[in-house]
Amino acid sequence: MHDTIPLYSLFSVEIPASASPTIKSESITLDTETTGLSPDHGAEILQLSIINQDGEVSSVLMKGSEYTVAIRFRFNRKVENPIFAFTIKDPKGTELCGTNTMLEGKTLERVEAGMTGVVRFRQKMRLQGGQYFLSLGCTSYAGDELKVHHRLYDICHIQVVSDYNTIGVYDVESDISYANLNYAR
Repeated sequence: MHDTIPLYSLFSVEIPASASPTIKSESITLDTETTGLSPDHGAEILQLSIINQDGEVSSVLMKGSEYTVAIRFRFNRKVENPIFAFTIKDPKGTELCGTNTMLEGKTLERVEAGMTGVVRFRQKMRLQGGQYFLSLGCTSYAGDELKVHHRLYDICHIQVVSDYNTIGVYDVESDISYANLNYAR
């Protein structure tokens, strides 16, 4: 589908062109003090793209449509079984949904320092029309201890557009039918 991630205009990290020629020079540099880069600097999230069902980079999604969260990353040291994650929150900060590569059984076994790549999460937008925020992370476990390599909280605003809403924040996509309708005579 996509060999490279298009630049997402609201979020990208500038890195040297020699390290990743697909990152554009007009990208925005993130301040690692405010974005959640862990002191161990094991990994960095370099770029985010939200790709709608038409293959366009956009933070506006239609309810019921497929979309992809694509994350470009770089490892600064060897990491065993890294876990990439994303969550979507409402404006009050309540986590509504999300997943990670460990829960989905899609972790990389081992990565070496200098490795770069892209992880893509493809799913259907089932949230009601409204405003939401996207958070990203890269972690791993050392025994029972969770190691945080890079976290980006509420890094991107997502607008979900809907031509109909149901009850609650999530559309259960019910298929409703009737059967055995009889009129008393």
